[in-house]
Amino acid sequence: MKINFLYKMTCMVLLTAAMLIFNGCTDDTDDEIVDPALVGSWSNDLEGNNKRTFSIEKNGSFSATLNPAGGEGEGIVTGVLVKEDNEYKMNNMKETTEKDWGGAVSLYNGTYVQIELSNNNNTFELLCADNVQVEMFFGGKYFRQ
Repeated sequence: MKINFLYKMTCMVLLTAAMLIFNGCTDDTDDEIVDPALVGSWSNDLEGNNKRTFSIEKNGSFSATLNPAGGEGEGIVTGVLVKEDNEYKMNNMKETTEKDWGGAVSLYNGTYVQIELSNNNNTFELLCADNVQVEMFFGGKYFRQ
């Protein structure tokens, strides 16, 4: 009876250890939730109130500098892009510089955008078929910096 109990306990301990070891392994590709070609700094190459920039990390987090309200000045929006099929969902968006227009940014959480790379992955165009406001805030053609 003691041998049977000891055998079962040993098996349970080994099984638990194996589960902990294999569940602790990570694959670096899991961190890449956006197309690796999007990672980097981007600008629409315009001047003044029309200038927009994006900085995109391999984990999908982004920071965008833009001035959608014109005269109020440039603000910074942070968020996360999550790839779903051929689109990206914009999540966790907030404006971090306390602009009056910043409150509207969170209304667009969960909005899908289309990002099309071109020019040997040195250009992308951001479109939003579902919401014209998102396209007005973030849309346009961006060039790798």
